[in-house]
Amino acid sequence: MTVAGHRRRTLDQVTQALAATAMGREPPDLLLRGGRLVNVNTAEVLEGVDVAVREGFIALVGDAGHLPIGPHTTVVDVAGRYLAPGFIDTHLHVESSMVDVRSFARAVLPHGTTTIACDNHELANVFGLRAVELFHAAAAGLPLKVLLAMPVCVPSIPGMEDAGATLGPEEVAEAYRRGWAQLQGEQMNFPGVIYGDPQVHAITAASLRAGVVPTGHYASPALHPGLQAFVAAGLVACHEGTTPEDALARARLGCYAQQRYGTAWLDLPRLVRAVTERPGLDTRFFTIVTDDVTPATLVREGHMDRAVRAAVAHGVPPLVAIQMATLNAAQLLERSRWIGTLSPGRAADILVLRDLAAVAVDQVYADGVLVAQDGRLTVDIPPYAYPAWALRSVHLAPLAADDVRVPHRGARATVRVIRVVPGSARTVQETAVLAIRDGA
Repeated sequence: MTVAGHRRRTLDQVTQALAATAMGREPPDLLLRGGRLVNVNTAEVLEGVDVAVREGFIALVGDAGHLPIGPHTTVVDVAGRYLAPGFIDTHLHVESSMVDVRSFARAVLPHGTTTIACDNHELANVFGLRAVELFHAAAAGLPLKVLLAMPVCVPSIPGMEDAGATLGPEEVAEAYRRGWAQLQGEQMNFPGVIYGDPQVHAITAASLRAGVVPTGHYASPALHPGLQAFVAAGLVACHEGTTPEDALARARLGCYAQQRYGTAWLDLPRLVRAVTERPGLDTRFFTIVTDDVTPATLVREGHMDRAVRAAVAHGVPPLVAIQMATLNAAQLLERSRWIGTLSPGRAADILVLRDLAAVAVDQVYADGVLVAQDGRLTVDIPPYAYPAWALRSVHLAPLAADDVRVPHRGARATVRVIRVVPGSARTVQETAVLAIRDGA
């Protein structure tokens, strides 16, 4: 089976069919019987629930005994396993996984990720607006729902780097207008936000006029008044918190705390203490994201399933952890009428889990189509034919030893070094004394 023709209809096209199936007048396309529903709407697990799917959407959740079974209905006995919504990652960079979006889909679908909101600013730093158009084209027809977060910091640090392009408010508006981008990517220039840089605010204004969700990147420990200004400027989410105080401050301001658990940046275990140390806290403004995940992590440990497991391991109740990765994420994206819950009228992105706390994924359905089972894809995702210009972008002069030589005298040299803080995006500038060997 190939996904080249993966069909994704919109709700307005199928309301009559969904109502006919729910009422028992017409058969479903797919019927999952006898599951334990992970109801993220009410934080309950409901026993003995059936889920009926028609035209890629959920038609009924509950007792499906009155539904007719047609010749083309697929009936699956879930046998008491859990039925949960597909996972949604609201902030990541596909390029960090060193594969393209189609290969990324192959990797994450078996782990239960059915929607991603990805900022491709690494590609945009090279190709500019062409990168946004190209990424949008490459993602077309995938069973993975891909919402492209428009890169708004190209170059990342103006005046301090050589980039292949510059993206301003005009280019940002064009990407929205053409349908290439569905939300604003992370606004990393938070000083420009809080101190009133006209270009930064013009970009945010373009996003607000387009009616898309503007996401941010507030990498500062100063929670007052800087964070207040950041949120006041329209930024609704931030993944740069590193402490429980950071997460709580964001949530209290109505800014989604995107708790990061990628490969190198492992902030989630600290951030979830804002929840675990405050029983009864409303967690609707807490989500889970991966940001940057290497191929080794994807293959050996997983994707959003791994991050949800980590939240559970650090004391978050399984139902709450799954809410963070589904309903909360959908609400952040302002897409909860489409994704994020197993409810009538929502996309049939369904996970069959054999163990809730272990987030053990047996089957993955995207738009009612079985796309993965027992950790393997059940569909074929063909590669994208990239144009030649996109495959010839690295142009580097030869690097010689003299280019990195540090001048010195005597048997030792004092050099500047960067200390990496394990599990954190934070680095520290330090100096170190190195012994001279072989004259260098």
